[in-house]
Amino acid sequence: MTRFVITCLLVCLLSISGAVHGVLAQSQLYPVTADGFFGLIDENGVERIPMSYERALPSGASGLAPVSVDGKWGFMDAQGVWRGDTIYDEVFPFVGERAVVRIGKQWGLIDTEGRQVVAPQYLAIRTTDGETFAVLNEAHVRVLGIKISTRREWGFIDQEGNWLLEPFYLDALPFEGDVSAVKLPRKALVINIGTTWGYINTAGEYILEPGSRSARGFSEGRAFTVRDGEGFYIDSSGDAVFSTNAELAFDFADSRARFYADMKWGYYNLEGEVAISPLYEQAQDFSEGLAAVRDGAAWGYVDPAGEWVIPAQYDRASAFSGNRARVVFEGVTTYIDREGRVIWAKP
Repeated sequence: MTRFVITCLLVCLLSISGAVHGVLAQSQLYPVTADGFFGLIDENGVERIPMSYERALPSGASGLAPVSVDGKWGFMDAQGVWRGDTIYDEVFPFVGERAVVRIGKQWGLIDTEGRQVVAPQYLAIRTTDGETFAVLNEAHVRVLGIKISTRREWGFIDQEGNWLLEPFYLDALPFEGDVSAVKLPRKALVINIGTTWGYINTAGEYILEPGSRSARGFSEGRAFTVRDGEGFYIDSSGDAVFSTNAELAFDFADSRARFYADMKWGYYNLEGEVAISPLYEQAQDFSEGLAAVRDGAAWGYVDPAGEWVIPAQYDRASAFSGNRARVVFEGVTTYIDREGRVIWAKP
């Protein structure tokens, strides 16, 4: 009898655990609006949070959506339960287990229970992985207790707020694949004559010495930079992979990077080959294997080979997240799935 009870308890606990994980895995929430108020729906178009709030943003994979009430932001789950306090002036959706939040002019980090892990204290925070953060720190230089100057420098912290690299840089992008782009003064002898970008690893060592006029962060092992008048993508060792004469070039997503040339948008692959010829009036980054592109006046979605998956028919289109995308069709805001089927349409 005892063994039977224990077995039942274990089965129940496993079932509950599985259910919880199932909810988390399928609890992405999407903002909807009517009559000036916002609510949230799930991936099936079911209203989970009634349209009674000032603002709402997509939850992303965390299942915790930023929601605004009485001019302040907090995070709400699919059951309508607040995680932590609604005390923030601005928030960003969770990335991993951390969300960036602001009170007044200062930014900090909270965890998925709403606890402040890093109290608001920085002038800016950036992240791409939710594990390492570029932060803008302000320090006052004092002599005999009198403030004579203020230094604003970028450094890096971990998700607990511990320094990985002390503040030193004029600007810094988040680490991606253990590499970050940082900006430093460009000097002639001891005189500052401008600024320059380089790339460092997590130990602060240069993988590409400063010398770039501009730099973008790493994504999928590639980063775009302009050096000596030439634009090219580098790998995480700092070696050039391919150059480009495109007027604009962006980060890789789903092994594709969009570029602008001859007044049209196309996509490179990771080796620098033109995977999709410049054909589109506008284009967005790939997400979940599809990219929104504008052909003439209408938006649709193409796959990494440039084949139409959802024909161009929308007034506006956004990236897929959780196999759902927000579009505007004939003036009506709608959520669709990857086949273009309507999941929810604004009443």
